[in-house]
This record gives sequence, C-alpha cells and structure tokens, in this order.
Amino acid sequence: MPELPEVETIVRGLKRFMPRTPISGVRLKQTNKFASRPIASLVRAKLVRITRRGKNILIWFDSGQCLLIHLGMTGQLYWASSTCRPDRHTHLRLEFEQSDQVLHFRDVRRFGRLKLYRSKAHLFADPAIGKLGPEPLRISLPHFKELLGRRRMIKALLLDQSVIVGFGNIYTDESLFAARIHPAEPADLLSPVAVARLYRAMKRIFKQAIAAGGSTIRDFRRSDGNPGRFQTKLKVYQRTGKNCPRCRTKIQRLIVAGRSTHICPTCQPLDS
Repeated sequence: MPELPEVETIVRGLKRFMPRTPISGVRLKQTNKFASRPIASLVRAKLVRITRRGKNILIWFDSGQCLLIHLGMTGQLYWASSTCRPDRHTHLRLEFEQSDQVLHFRDVRRFGRLKLYRSKAHLFADPAIGKLGPEPLRISLPHFKELLGRRRMIKALLLDQSVIVGFGNIYTDESLFAARIHPAEPADLLSPVAVARLYRAMKRIFKQAIAAGGSTIRDFRRSDGNPGRFQTKLKVYQRTGKNCPRCRTKIQRLIVAGRSTHICPTCQPLDS
C-alpha cells in the first residue's frame, strides 16, 4: 500500500498539469464501491489545489468541495490524454473544458476510496480525516517524544495513523533499522537518545524517498506512469536472508504487531 512518500509523489506530479478550466464531464464507473451522484456535482467546478493529509489525496475545487482519494493497495491517479481510452479498472475520469488532459483514477483491486465532501468543515468532521495524527515531516522533536510515551510496541505505534500519519511497513522497517531500534521495543522505554535517532531517521528517509519518487514494490506508479526509485535504496525491507549493509548479519523476517517485519538482529537487539 502506498505510504507517505508515494502519495506525496503523486500529489507533486499532479500539480504540474492542473487545468484552470471548469470540469466538463465526470465519468464514474457504476460500482457498489463509489457513489456517482455526489461526484457528478463537480461539473462546472474548477480545480484550485491538490494537497495531501496522511496517505489521502485531497483535490479542492472553487465550489468549496473536496474530493478525497485514497489509493488503497493498487490505486493509480494520473493525467492522461483525452484520447486515452479508459480500461475496465478505471473508476473515475474527470474531463476539463479546453484541455486535452483528463484525470484518471484506476484501481485494479478496488481497495481505494473516493469520497466527495461539500466543504472543508465537512471533510474534517469525518473521523477518517479529523482524527489523524500529526505529519512526520512537520512534527517537532518534543511533540514526537510525547507521542512515543505510550506502552505499545514502537512498530505498532508508528503504524497507528491516529498517532502519526504516513507510515506503513516499508518506512517503519527502514526508519527503525536506521535508528537501531527493535520494532517490538516498548515505545515508552526508549531512551531520549534512541527517540532522537528515530526522529532524525524518519525525516531523512521520508525526504530521500520523496526525492526518489517513492518505492515501487509491485503496483505503485507515479502520476507520469513511471515507477519510483527508492526501492533500490531499501536496507532491510523485503531483504530476508541478505546481508545487513552495516554489519553483514543476515536480515531476518519476523511478525511484529501482526505485520511482516524485517530487521538486522545484530544492529537491532531487543532489550530484555
């Protein structure tokens, strides 16, 4: 599932080709997953900005409405030529006046989400948005320390979007490895030095991953259709049996907090 760097990459790519003319047509595939009537109300609205909140893409219109798109596991959001024929996995197509660019939302496995909100207040009244935790690239170190003061495994805490947004398996494993922290370590027992290491590591890794266009493990594509490049820089994620880049110990795969997890047992010992 796309994490913060992948979603941020999509948002930045989409911003480069934003039409300034009104929407002339909304083509929504009739499925049980996506309601068509509210989204059809976007006809004549103008797209004014595209932002991100956690792993959600927010498309704002001059009507005050906001279209939320969550990519799920296989969702793709991209500009295409108006002559490009949508395939059977294309669920939404926004057409614009006097523009040959069309916005497509494609989702093979249909775990993605589309929802139109009538206003900013309506959006943030939804617990799915209103109860999200802070953004890791904006949070201060004191605030981060405060969030980690809970008796939960550090990996479980980082994956909880109500605590801090944007993390999934990839960047949790990579950040904890960089900080030399075992993912099953109780968050509230981490030393101030370890917390500071993790804080610096997550910010560095997120920024590097965004600069590389995210990680393409299987389905992720940037808005221009190309894969991300950060997967070539991963140190432990899905590298079971390969040598740790620091100490040459074999990378191990564990189950932590019910999730597949990759660690170096030498660099990330679990304190007893």
